[in-house]
Amino acid sequence: MNTLPLFDWHLHANYTDGHASVAECIQRANEKQLHSLALTEHVRSDSDFVEKYCSEVRRAAAESRVKVWCGAEVRILNERGDINLGKDAAQRFDLIVASVHRLPERPEGRDAGEAYCRALIGACENPWVDILGHPLHVPKELEGWTISETQQRSIARAAARHAVAIEVNRKYAVPTREFLKICLDEGCLFSVGSDAHERDDVGEVNGLLEILASLGVSDGALAPVEWKMI
Repeated sequence: MNTLPLFDWHLHANYTDGHASVAECIQRANEKQLHSLALTEHVRSDSDFVEKYCSEVRRAAAESRVKVWCGAEVRILNERGDINLGKDAAQRFDLIVASVHRLPERPEGRDAGEAYCRALIGACENPWVDILGHPLHVPKELEGWTISETQQRSIARAAARHAVAIEVNRKYAVPTREFLKICLDEGCLFSVGSDAHERDDVGEVNGLLEILASLGVSDGALAPVEWKMI
C-alpha cells in the first residue's frame, strides 16, 4: 500500500491555460482528500495577473481543509538557468516550478542536447527555483535525441546539491524510472504533479506516488515534507 502523502504540486487554473477556476481546483482537492495542493499558473515577466491570482489563492486557501500553496510555473530561458520572472514577482510565490517548454537560448555552435542539459543544471542553481518541472520532457527540436547517463547524473547531482525537487509529471509521463533511480542514488528530493488543466484531473497522482514508493522513496525525501509539512 502506498503510504506517501497524497499531494499535487503542479496544476493550472483559468488564469492561463487551465479550464477550472481556482475555487474549483481547491474544491476538487478537498473532495479527493489531498494532503496539499499547489496551483502553479504559467507566469512570465510581463504577466499582469499576479497580484489578483495570489490574492485569490490565499483567500480560498484560508477556507480549505487541504493545505494550499500559491505557486508559479516559469520557463527556463538559457543555460544559466535564468527564468522568465523578475525577483519582485518571484518572491510572492510559495514555490516555483521551472520547466523547459522550448529549446533554451544557447551559444552559437552549442549542441542542442547539451544546451538542454545545461539549462536544467542552471535552473537547479537558480535560488528562486524549487521544483524542476517535467524533467527530461524534451522540446520538439530534440525529438529522437537520447540523453546519456552521464548527463542525467549531472542534472541529478545539481538538483540534490541545491535541494531542487525532481518532479514526476503525469501529463508528460516523465521522467523515466532509470532517471529517478539516479536521482534517488544522488539524494534528490521529489515532487509529483498532475499538470492538470481540467478540474477532474486535479489530484490524479496516485500512480506517480506508487512509482516513487516502488523505488523506495520515503516521505522524508518528498519536497512538501521537506519544505512545508513539518
